[in-house]
Amino acid sequence: DKTYVFETHPAAVQQLIDVGFNLMNLANNHAYDYGHAGIEETIRNTQAMHEQNPQVHFVGLGTKKELLQPHVFTKNGYTIAIASLSILDGEYKATDTTPGLLHIRDQAQFREVVRNMKLTPAHYKIISIHNGTESQVTLDAGQKAYYEYAIKNGDVDLIIGHHPHSVRPIEKIGDKY
Repeated sequence: DKTYVFETHPAAVQQLIDVGFNLMNLANNHAYDYGHAGIEETIRNTQAMHEQNPQVHFVGLGTKKELLQPHVFTKNGYTIAIASLSILDGEYKATDTTPGLLHIRDQAQFREVVRNMKLTPAHYKIISIHNGTESQVTLDAGQKAYYEYAIKNGDVDLIIGHHPHSVRPIEKIGDKY
């Protein structure tokens, strides 16, 4: 029933890996274009790709317990922690038993991710957020407050915002972006 429905063959993802991509965020409003079965297939495929390419990390889909904790890995001697949240249809919100996504508009989940990020030892801490009004170059009401909260309370170094399909401004707060 969605206007835009996307799917990608694992071979296309492997092409990205082959040219050097090593971190891929799966948390977006198209992760559930094919329902729960599509989410489960995506998880199976990305787990198999990670096993074949251990240097590649996929984040953003999983159970609630998995997603509330940052994904941590080491690259070139640096420890990196990343967590992802997205806008979504509530049916696809991760639970204790059903894989899905974390909902950016669930303040309790967002605050728990930020709290867990604070407690995670890492050189670099990243939160990736799929949210915002499409084609709008300014932030939606409340978005900046979310970002500032994560930087202040989670010791987050970088917030990556995506969804609007347009370039938005970058802001530096101290040594954080």
